[in-house]
Amino acid sequence: MPTPSSAPAHTVIPDCCNVGVMFRSLLVVNAAIVCGSLLQAPGWKAGLLEFVDASMVVELASLWSLFALCLTRRGLQSARPARSVPPAAQRLLCGLIPAAVTGAVVH
Repeated sequence: MPTPSSAPAHTVIPDCCNVGVMFRSLLVVNAAIVCGSLLQAPGWKAGLLEFVDASMVVELASLWSLFALCLTRRGLQSARPARSVPPAAQRLLCGLIPAAVTGAVVH
């Protein structure tokens, strides 16, 4: 039985390669953008137009973030156990990767 220090770290990055995970992620992001656009705009027509404008950037950033997280997860799973990344660092990557991708898309 392996001791806790020698046990390989598990992958905690979500399976962003899964179509269902991608669909649910994009659904939540779009719902948040629609709500924000409608609440901020003076009317519902203006809110929908604002959503269309915002969705161009948001969709691109969301899709590229999901693809980057998918590649990161696959890379971590194919790495040897001696090179495993601790769960805390994986969670940090889950926040930094989308932030970096969004910054690159906006720039």
